[in-house]
Amino acid sequence: MLKPGYEAVVTTTPVGRQRLEKLLASLKAQSLAPVRVALVTTSIGVQVDVSMTNRVFTGRCLSSVLNQAVRDSETETVLVLNDDIILEPEFAERLIDVLRNDPGTGLVCGKLLRPDGKTLDCAGQRLGLDCRPLERGYGKPDRKQYERREEVFGACGAAALYRRSMLEATALSPGEFFDA
Repeated sequence: MLKPGYEAVVTTTPVGRQRLEKLLASLKAQSLAPVRVALVTTSIGVQVDVSMTNRVFTGRCLSSVLNQAVRDSETETVLVLNDDIILEPEFAERLIDVLRNDPGTGLVCGKLLRPDGKTLDCAGQRLGLDCRPLERGYGKPDRKQYERREEVFGACGAAALYRRSMLEATALSPGEFFDA
């Protein structure tokens, strides 16, 4: 049986050590703490402060290690994050609330800003005319235009909360949630 709450799965790179420390600090400051944190890396030599991290997955192909981390997670929801993200204190709680209140929703995302705090990086994805996902608001000034809940086509992989049952229902094959 799956545990309630969420597990954070963080993808990191060899150059992401300083960024990773900031992300882990923002995870520690969440109003709703993760049940556990797993690091996913393609570098075998990454050293990690294990006081925050319960597991480290390493391998050559990022998507295969990410799939392994999600398969091994034990929670109803999984928050996938890149190492260059810094979360607002209520980020996870607000996303979890959406899933709690809407059983038909399979994934949720927040508004992502660039490091300057003024420029949008992504506010969910929409489907382009060529049937490829496009980041909503990419590169535009943040004028609070994405402050309300809206349905989106998809989420940027930098920070997205997935309902496990949705991942399993849409898997390419059993346990293959993210395509290489």
